[in-house]
Amino acid sequence: FRVKIRHDPSRLGKMHRINQAFSESKADIVIILDADITLSSKNTLQYLLNPFVKDKSIGYTSGKLSPQKPHSFVQKIAYFGVSVWEIAKKSAHPIYQSEGALRAFSKSLYHLLRFPNTSADDIYPYFISKRHGLKFIDCPKAVAFYHLPSNFSDYIKQQLRYHQSENIHLDNFGKSEVNTYLDI
Repeated sequence: FRVKIRHDPSRLGKMHRINQAFSESKADIVIILDADITLSSKNTLQYLLNPFVKDKSIGYTSGKLSPQKPHSFVQKIAYFGVSVWEIAKKSAHPIYQSEGALRAFSKSLYHLLRFPNTSADDIYPYFISKRHGLKFIDCPKAVAFYHLPSNFSDYIKQQLRYHQSENIHLDNFGKSEVNTYLDI
């Protein structure tokens, strides 16, 4: 792998930085990992990349995120919510398998994709992929662990960010398309 690390102390936000990486890249595949996750194995990135070898119509792949063991009261509440959500996702559309912290994007998609600055980035690329006839592949063997919010304020911010992103999806893709995929 060739890895390019950019250091810039200005805080411009995740979406801005992802868009910047996409606009500067010439690679066949760009992997985006959140800084606060821990990969479960040395093969995690390979699991994300394997589907691209077999199918050139793949726009992006996504791994599975799993929460670290909760310690605080707020983390225990969040963990319960995640557990219920995981059960609900099993009967939902595959769009919900798109995890924003652990993904690989093909050049054919990332050259088309620019995230709105305020978007929660989990499902936005799914809609862009569909619009351009590209596939999304869930890679359940590509696992990473993340920390749950440790205080109530962070938990509320996280939930609000997710719920506000639905309006961005409605504005960009229309109510009928968004509701087709997002209804559980």
